[in-house]
Parts: sequence; structure tokens; C-alpha cells
Amino acid sequence: MWIILIVALSDTAIVGPALGLTLKDLYPFGDQAGDEALSKNDDGSSPPIPISTLFPFFNHQHSKLFVSTNGVISFLQGVSTFTPDPFPIANDARMIAAFWADIDTRNGGTVWYRETTDAVLLDRATKEVTNNYPNFFRFKASWVFIATWDRVAFYGCSDEGCSKTNTFQAVLITNGQHSFTIYNYEDIQWTTGKASGGESATGLGGTPAQVFIYSSNNLFITRGPWATSLLSNDNHDKSSLMKSYTKYLNNVVKYILYKKIFKIFLKIFLCLTLSSFCNWMISQSYYS
Repeated sequence: MWIILIVALSDTAIVGPALGLTLKDLYPFGDQAGDEALSKNDDGSSPPIPISTLFPFFNHQHSKLFVSTNGVISFLQGVSTFTPDPFPIANDARMIAAFWADIDTRNGGTVWYRETTDAVLLDRATKEVTNNYPNFFRFKASWVFIATWDRVAFYGCSDEGCSKTNTFQAVLITNGQHSFTIYNYEDIQWTTGKASGGESATGLGGTPAQVFIYSSNNLFITRGPWATSLLSNDNHDKSSLMKSYTKYLNNVVKYILYKKIFKIFLKIFLCLTLSSFCNWMISQSYYS
């Protein structure tokens, strides 16, 4: 069983379409794509969503999932917590957090989701995996789940703050044996809701959003925001690479947040899900 995370961060208003993600680069979403939408809410979640294919997540197979307003897909229950918890979160928590923060769609935006076996999208997902991971050249996607947080605002925003919105997407892909998650970030303008210590006019400061994949002792986390680290019960020589990369990212956090001209791909592979240790490798990064 494998789980692979691909993260893409960018802002196309400055980078331009040749370098950054645009809405057309995201997987199709919205009414026209046949999505379901969460009702406008604060700290809400979908009911259990039955899925037609078992999704392997570390050493578990899941037949349902939950999409939460606050930027999380979970497998055991919906997530209403608005300030990201310290780790470990809870015993046997299983979460995929594209952008865990205090989102309030009553102030703007929509959360969309659907599963699909559309041949065109399966082909796209297959190519994204095989193009990024040549060792998976035989991989053929059989199922995709797409969750999109479209122009979502933060809790407690002022009139000025509510004009700052985030658009991002989590795409779950499997062939029934191997699992992949792709995070797409089209535009990130805020990191923190007011109840988490953020400024009402900017959505910055306080306890910012987190990006991670979490299941019990297996964790890949992007902190503070966009500083990367690996937490594991098992020390490994790759940890020095991760710590070094974390330091590098910390040096450019303000550049990422305020200039918004940063694009990075994190490619992580070889997740040994039965051993409580994942060997994570960052294989590419781009910035300008």
C-alpha cells in the first residue's frame, strides 16, 4: 500500500499562467461538474459520504469519508475544530488536511465535492501519477475524489478581510491498492481566522493553517504555514534532509505569504504503511 502526496502552491496573479496554477489547472468542480456542495456554515462537515471504491489509507481501507468546511477530509468523523490541534491529535485519527484553518463560508465561498470514475479524469490522474513517479509506470487510476474549497473566507473577517479568499483543492486517487493525494492551491490570501488569533482585516497571524496527512503514528505536516517537517517514532537518516529543508522554507515564509510568488512541488514516496515510518523524499522545488 502506498500513499503519495503532491503539493502545488502558487499565485498566478503575479507568477502568470505559464508558471502558476489557474482555475483551469484545477480538476473541474462546481455545479457544472456535478458536485455536491456543503451548505453555508462555520465549522461544519458533510454527513458520511459513501465511496464506491475502498480507499487505502496507511494500513486501513475506508468505504466512507467526511469533507469538512475547515479544509479537512477525514475518515472516522467530521472535523469541526477550527484551530489546528497540536500533535498527536488523537488516538487513531485519520485526516487529510489540505488547509486546516477556520473557514467560514457564511462570509463567502463554497465547498464542493464528488467522486468520479469519468474516463477523462481517470486518465488525467493516471498521467499525473506516472509523470511524477516513473516507478509507477503501470499505475492506472480507477477512482478519484475531488474536494474544492472555492474562494472561501475566514471566520471573523472584517469587510476588508472578507475580500481575501482562498481557493484550493484535494484530489484523492487510487487503483484500489495504491493511494495518492494531490493538493492544488490556486490562490491563498489568508492563513488564520480571528478566533485563532488572526487579524480580522488580513487573516494573518495567530495560529496559522496546517497542511498534512495524519494517521496515528504516520504524519507528514506542513507548518506555519508552508514549513515542512516529518514527525515519526522512527528516526531515519532522511530527517536531516527534512530539517534542512524546513530551515530553508522558514527563511522565505514572509516571501511566500506577502509576495505570493512561490511555487513548490513536494513529492513524497515509498510510504511503508505497516511499519509506522514513511520514507519521505522531496524531489523537486521551484520558486521565483
